[in-house]
This record gives sequence, structure tokens and C-alpha cells, in this order.
Amino acid sequence: MSSSKAKRERQLAKEQGGVNKRAAEELERQKAKKNTRKLIVVAAVIIVVLLAIAIVLNSKFIRRDYTAITIGDMELSVAEYEFFYYNCFYEYYSYVYSSEMATYATELLPQSGVPHASQEYKDGETWKDFFDKYTYDTLTRYVGIYKQAKDAGFVLSDEAVAEIDEEIAGLNESALMYGYTDVEKYITSLYGSSVTMDILKECTEFLHYVLEYEEYYNDSLVYTDDEIDAQYESKKDMYDLYEYRYFLVSGEDIDKYSYETDEEAEAAQTDAQQAAHSIAEGYVARINSEEDFIAVAKEHDSEAYGEEDSTLRRYNGNLLGSVYGDWLRESSRKYGDITLADMNTGTYVVFFVGREDNHYDTVNARMLVVPVDSVNADDYADEEDDTAYNEAVEAAKEDARVEAEDILQQWKDEGGTTELFDEYIDEYYMNYAYDGGFEENIYQDKYSKEINDWLYDPARAEGDTTIIYSENMASYYIICFSGTGDVYAEAMAEDDLRQADVDVWEASLTEGVEITKTWLYSLEKAGTQLVGWLQ
Repeated sequence: MSSSKAKRERQLAKEQGGVNKRAAEELERQKAKKNTRKLIVVAAVIIVVLLAIAIVLNSKFIRRDYTAITIGDMELSVAEYEFFYYNCFYEYYSYVYSSEMATYATELLPQSGVPHASQEYKDGETWKDFFDKYTYDTLTRYVGIYKQAKDAGFVLSDEAVAEIDEEIAGLNESALMYGYTDVEKYITSLYGSSVTMDILKECTEFLHYVLEYEEYYNDSLVYTDDEIDAQYESKKDMYDLYEYRYFLVSGEDIDKYSYETDEEAEAAQTDAQQAAHSIAEGYVARINSEEDFIAVAKEHDSEAYGEEDSTLRRYNGNLLGSVYGDWLRESSRKYGDITLADMNTGTYVVFFVGREDNHYDTVNARMLVVPVDSVNADDYADEEDDTAYNEAVEAAKEDARVEAEDILQQWKDEGGTTELFDEYIDEYYMNYAYDGGFEENIYQDKYSKEINDWLYDPARAEGDTTIIYSENMASYYIICFSGTGDVYAEAMAEDDLRQADVDVWEASLTEGVEITKTWLYSLEKAGTQLVGWLQ
């Protein structure tokens, strides 16, 4: 082949290669466009599928009929779990507000109007985590009790059936009171968007069945006087009542972050505590009587200990703090003994007054509690002073007083029987604006001084009634005295015996009970937002 021919062939091959390269690049571009169109189509299909899944999962049908969680032998749909979740929440809510912890309710309860899953409880857990665990534990116990009740052939009493009917009927009245013309919407506002009247009835019947059998089992436990006495003797240090006075000598506040090392901060804290201890020792040297103690405490801090009884405390042994509790419980302790009890931030000066064995008759009473409507201070933020706010508070208090008096007068006009009082309690309690009930074995100082003095007045007779305002609870108490109860120490001992036996019983019922969460529950917990379950 001549050199010129070879050159032309090489040139042609080069040109053809360039054409082929361009063709290949164009082909790749066409393939890429096709793949992109395919990806767009696939993505669109996925989005449609996900939307369809979301619609199905959020539909009331699947939330009511498909199992989300299984506890033991009990399968729960999302709607059923929602009912029990909120039932546990309301139980906890009522407990906080009906106890001495009501003052700290804002710290002990989640913020209203904000999803539980969006609020931290503590240590990285949300309030939803807290109430989930509360619900799991409660349902595990319920399932165990339910199974044994069924095995025993237990049948719900006619009284319980009637009570369920009354509760269901009462929902219509409550709905109207809160502005709902549709009771179903009222139910969903309480328990979740998927809870219907039928689901509420089914869950309510289950609750009554379990709780009535639990009460039946409790009542079946009977203890002899010897057993109760032996229990008291074994724990009398915890059952007895201790009266004492105390005040705290606080050490200097130490900012640990102002020190270069933790060791230096700890040393400074120790020095501050020791300085407080030395001051407390100086006080003790001047105390020769209870009157001296009161005077020295007032001298130390007139704001905290200015009143004569501001240093006085009365607690059962099981409620004494660990700082000086052991010292107070010592059998050799006598009136006038004084000790110093150190803690990290200072030193307590403690004066022993006395010890009682709590062998007195408790009292029984029926109570209906009418709360005073709260007044929002923010509504009066633009006022020049607190006059309008204080007037609104007093007006709310007066409204509650008048309402309490009207209820009591109506009860008297309709016969004034204890049976009728019980009916009033049931009626008003169902409105969720009231609390109360028949309370047995009310011990000394359980309620405010005014209520306690009335209940324990030696002249008190069965059937006596009154209305007393409780500042701590911001409520008016309508009280019907119902006679004396058990001896307090014996009641505590018997309660402990019963509780120990019930704990053993319930542990045997719940042992090995498993909680299984299905794909529906897992999707919700993973945060996919496909299910808006309690979010």
C-alpha cells in the first residue's frame, strides 16, 4: 500500500471514529433522558403509593380495626390504645390535682395544647414516652386480672352495668355542657380522633370488669387482729407520728463554674457547709427550751420562721427525710433532744417534740368538691394595678361558693339522705369539673386545718353537713360526716398487709406477659408521620 493511500485510510478511520464517538455520546444522552423519565415516573408512583398508604393508615377504618399492639392475649387497635393512653393520662392528671402536689402541677404535668411527643419529660424522654410506659404497665396488669377473672367465671355486677350505662348517658350531658352538639365529636376530643362511642363502650366495660374483680379480690383478703397487731409492731417506727421543730442554716452559695477544677469547687462547698455547721452549733448552745428554739429560728430567718408554728412539723415515720429521719425514729428519743443534721447546702437544727402511736379512730365522710375557676393574670396585664385581677379572683371564688351552697340546699330539699349524696357525687363527677366521693379512714391533718377541725370536732354527729373553703386546693368542700372509721395505726398496718399480698398476686398475673408492636405501631414510633397517633 502506498504511503498516500495509507494516509487517506488513517484519516478516514479517524473521521469515522469521531462520528462513532459523537454517536455514542448522543446515544448515552438519549439513554440518560429515558432513565430520567423512568425515575420521574417511578418517583411519582412511589409518592402516590406513599400517599395512599398514609391515607389508609390515617383512615379511621385501619385505626379502629387493625391491630397496632398486642399485650398478652389482648390485641389493641390504634383507637383502642388511644382510649387507654388518655385514660391513664386523665388518671395521672387527677392524681396530681387531687393531692398535695397540686401546687406543683405545672411542673408535674405536660403543657396543655402541645403534643406529648414534642415535650421533654426528663433524661431525653418525652411525655409520650412516659405515658406510653404508664399505659403498658397498666394494661399489662389489666390483662392479667381480666384473664383470671374470666377463668374464675366472674360476672360483672348489676350495679356496675348500671354505672356503665349512667356514664355513657352522662357523656351526652357533658358534651352539651362543653358546647358539643355531637357526642361523637366530644368523645374524640377526649380520647383521640378514632375513638367512637362503640369503642368507648367496649373499653369502658373492660375497665369496669377488671376494676370490679380487682376490688373483689382485695375484699376477699381478710386479716386477724393478731396479724394486724404483729404488722404494726414490726413497722411501728414507720407508722407512728413524729412531732418536731426544725430550721435550716444554709451555707454560702457556691458557683462551681467559677473554679478552675472540680476539686477546688468541692473544697469550697465543704468549707461553706462547715461554716454553716459552726453557726448552727452556736445556735444550739443558746437553746434550752422549745421557746428558745422558736426565738432563735426567728432571729436566724424572720421571713421563713417568723410565725410560732413555722418551724413545727408532724409526719408519720415513713415520710421523714433521710437527713434526720433515723435520729427522730430512735426509741430513746425524748422531748427537748436537739441534733444537727448536715446536708450539702447547710445544716438543719432539729428539736424533738414528741411521738404518738396513731391509735385513734379515723373518720369517714362524703365529699363533693367544687373548684374555683382559675383567672388568667395575663388578661389583666395592661391594668395599672392588680385591682381588676383581684376582683375577678374574688368573683370566681364567690361563684363557686354560691354554687356549692345551691348544691347543698338542693340536696337537703330533696331529702338529704346519704344515698342521694352519693348520687350527687356520681352526677357532678361525670361533668369532669368536680371531684369527691365517699372516703373512709380519713386521718388527722390529711386536709386543711379548717376541714380537719370540723371532721374531728368531738360534737360531730353522723349526717352533719358543711361547706368549707380550702385555700390549698382553691375549692369549696361540701362535706357530709359519715361516722368514725378504723383505728389509724391498724388501718395502715392492714393496708400494708393487703398491698403486699396484692403485689404478689399481680406479679404472678403479669409475669411473662409480652408486649408486641406491629408494623403499624412501628411506623408511628419511627416518626414517619404516616400515622398521626398522639403526635
